[in-house]
Amino acid sequence: MPPTVAHVYFAFTFYPLGLPRFEARTLNLLYATILHLLAGAVTGSVFKVRTLLILLGLVVVESTILGVVHGSIAGLWALANLVGVQAGYLAGIYARSVFEHAGYLLPSVRTRRLP
Repeated sequence: MPPTVAHVYFAFTFYPLGLPRFEARTLNLLYATILHLLAGAVTGSVFKVRTLLILLGLVVVESTILGVVHGSIAGLWALANLVGVQAGYLAGIYARSVFEHAGYLLPSVRTRRLP
């Protein structure tokens, strides 16, 4: 029996107003992307770029595992996770800058070399 539209699994559908309705499988991946965004924001507000590179390496490994577990839908979500970490990192840098200029945080210590 050939598959009909009822047998085909769609990743997400749309409400009548055009808003996306995510199914349980993609909803978990959306939560993971939000957590990657928050992890990037914390990394950007506290750590240097070297830590971002390590974090991106871990996300690439995680994306590979995600591709094995979730299959074809994982490609776009893996890309969204990478973009989420980087966007969160930039947001964290900006938030730290705003807090430093407002006087709530002390600027990071910069070492000087003696002549």
